[in-house]
Amino acid sequence: MRIDARGAVARLKRGWGARGAVAVLTVAVLAGCGSSSSSSASGSQAAASGSAKGSPITFGSIAAINTPTGNYPGIFAALKAGAAEVNQTGGINGHPVKIWTCNTQGTAAGEIDCARSAASSGVLAVISDLNAFSSFKEYGQILSSAGVLDIENTGPYPNGFEGSTAFPLTLSLGTLVGCLSSPLARAAGGNKVALITQAIPPTETLDAIDANIAKAQGTKIVKTILVPQTAPDLASTVAEAQGSGANIVMLQIPFGDQPQTFVRDSSAAGAHYAICSPIGITGQGGWAGTGSAANNLYVAADFAPLTSSAPGMKQFLSQMQAVGASSDLTPATFKGQYVDAWLGMQAAVQAAKNVSGPVTRASLKAAMAKTSATFGGVIPPIDFSKAPASPAGSNLPLMQAYTRVFSSPAYLWKWIPSQNQYKEEGSFTNAFAQAAFGKIS
Repeated sequence: MRIDARGAVARLKRGWGARGAVAVLTVAVLAGCGSSSSSSASGSQAAASGSAKGSPITFGSIAAINTPTGNYPGIFAALKAGAAEVNQTGGINGHPVKIWTCNTQGTAAGEIDCARSAASSGVLAVISDLNAFSSFKEYGQILSSAGVLDIENTGPYPNGFEGSTAFPLTLSLGTLVGCLSSPLARAAGGNKVALITQAIPPTETLDAIDANIAKAQGTKIVKTILVPQTAPDLASTVAEAQGSGANIVMLQIPFGDQPQTFVRDSSAAGAHYAICSPIGITGQGGWAGTGSAANNLYVAADFAPLTSSAPGMKQFLSQMQAVGASSDLTPATFKGQYVDAWLGMQAAVQAAKNVSGPVTRASLKAAMAKTSATFGGVIPPIDFSKAPASPAGSNLPLMQAYTRVFSSPAYLWKWIPSQNQYKEEGSFTNAFAQAAFGKIS
C-alpha cells in the first residue's frame, strides 16, 4: 500500500492513490453513497448479525467500485469479514458491528460526497478509505469536524491525514523502498532505475522522495518517463526505458491495466530489465498472459505476501474466505489495500473494546489514543499512546502523524509465473527511516 502525488499513486501535494502502493492506490460523475448508495444500504446490514444483541456500532469505508480507473471491492469485503467474526463472538462488549460503505465512483466529487455522508450518518470511524482525487485537506476536515475517525487511509501519502481524528497504520511511501532497493539491484544486475509515472502535475515532491530513497538504497534514477492516464499502449514508453540503459523499471502508473500493458509491451520488445510496481498500484487483471517479462517482475509491499505464515495473515485469509471473498485474493484482483482494510478493522475493534461506556465518536477517539494495537505479525504493533513527533530534519508536510510506523518493514515480492503467486524476495527493517525523508526540496 500501504500518497500530493501522481493521480492515484501520487498525491503528496494533490492527494495519492499504494500501501499503495504504494503506497499506496488507484481510482478516477457523481458519487453513489450514504443513503443513496446500493452498497451502503446492503453493507450496513451485512455484518450486524450473530450473538451480539446491543445497539450496533457502525464502522464505514469509502472506495471506488467498478470504475474505469479502479475497483476495490476487497476493501469493503475485508471490513465485513472482520465484523462478521467479531459478531460471531459476541460483538464489542455485547454490541454488534455494522458496516457502512460508500462508492465514490472514482471521482473527486464522489469522495467528498462520501465523506459528508459518513459525517452526517452514525458512522464512528471510516476505515481504509481510498480517496485519490479530492483535496485531502477538505476531505479530512469534513471527517475531523464531525468527530469521525479516519483509520488507515490507504489513498494518500503523508499529507493525506488532515485533522485531529486521523490514525495512520502504514505509510504508502514505504512500498517504494522495495522497488528502489539494493537487493532488487543485485537481482537485476545493476542499480540504474527508469521511473515510469503519470503526467499529472504537480510531481515534484514525490520525485524528490523517490530520489532520496534511491540514494539511501544505493540505486539511481537515471530517467523519468511521463505517460498519460489514457495511453492505449506503452510501446514507446518501453523503448524509452530500454534506451535509458536502466536495469530496473519502477512503475508508478496506477490507472486501469497500464502496469499489465507495460509488462506485455516489454515482453514484445524483448526487454531485459527488472520491472517493479508498488503494491496497491499493480493495475487490474493480474500478470497472466503478459509474456516473458513477467519472469523478471517484482512487487514492493509493506507486509509479507499472502503465503506468509504470520498468524494475522492466516486469520485475514480465513475471514475473507468465510464471507465468500476469496475471489478478491487471486493474483488478478488482489490489492494491498485489502489487507490494509483488515488492519484498520483490527485497530478499531481493539480500541472500541477498551471503551468502558457507550462507544461514541468521542469515546472511540479517546480509546484509540490509548490503545496499543496488534496485528498478528502482519505489521508491527502500534502504540497510539506515544505522541508522534516530526522526524529529525524533515520538512515533509504532516509527517508527524506517521512517525509511529517509521520502524515498519518493507518487503520485496517476486512474481513466479509457473506458480501464479508471489514469493518473498527480501525485507527491509526500519524501511521508512532508511528512506531518507530528510529535507524534501
